[in-house]
Amino acid sequence: MRFSTVLVILLLIGSFLIISSYHLDIGKGEDRISFAKLFGKWIVHAGKNTVNLMGMAIHMEWFPPTNASNSTITNGSSTNP
Repeated sequence: MRFSTVLVILLLIGSFLIISSYHLDIGKGEDRISFAKLFGKWIVHAGKNTVNLMGMAIHMEWFPPTNASNSTITNGSSTNP
């Protein structure tokens, strides 16, 4: 429920930004068509950015590096007596 609410709010903010940036009058047919094209391009661009971000996050090293002095298991046996 929260995700869909946040998504709708972001889409509305994007719509208002497009309308105000391009000085579109939604009451006119040609401006509605321009808005639809601009909004579609914005959605596609946002989707591509999300895919790129997720790809970078997947390929990141999330675990800290380990070294030999930090390891407690070597060759299948514990170093503790």
